Amino acid sequence: MRILVIDDDRSVQRTLELHLKEYGQIDFASNGQEAIEKVHISFKEENYYSLILLDIHMPEVNGFNCLKMIRILEDVKGLSFDQTAKIVMVTVESHSDSIAAAFQDQCEGYIIKPVTKKVLLAQMKSLNLLENDNSMKLISECPQCGHSAGTSVSNRNALVKCKNCGMEFSAL
Repeated sequence: MRILVIDDDRSVQRTLELHLKEYGQIDFASNGQEAIEKVHISFKEENYYSLILLDIHMPEVNGFNCLKMIRILEDVKGLSFDQTAKIVMVTVESHSDSIAAAFQDQCEGYIIKPVTKKVLLAQMKSLNLLENDNSMKLISECPQCGHSAGTSVSNRNALVKCKNCGMEFSAL
């Protein structure tokens, strides 16, 4: 999973990194303009962000405008719903108008700082970014018969047995 943390507070960046480092590659941006540039580069590389954690109060481009720009970039790129980032606002702003505005601008989640690992992981699970049992969902086609085999495993090197022909193969 590729994750972008957008926050101008270095201590918040470090905290989120500690919470997330085992779940994927983490990139950082300290303001909205830098974040938009990183998203644009990810599109050029076709290596899209799965999760974006976005602060509201930042220099240059605030979180609301950054959210809008990211959604515009995704639309222009023609990304399918499955390819678009799950954007979660992570902010001290707890006013109901700010929360409503963020969801109107198409964020998928809203977490009020300080962020705990438990709350962050619960949000990620609700967005289907993590399995509820902390295993990985792997789906592959059997190389022998082409049957789609899906399984949840805790080890990426696990073998999958095709239910159609019985062949065992690696899910990756």
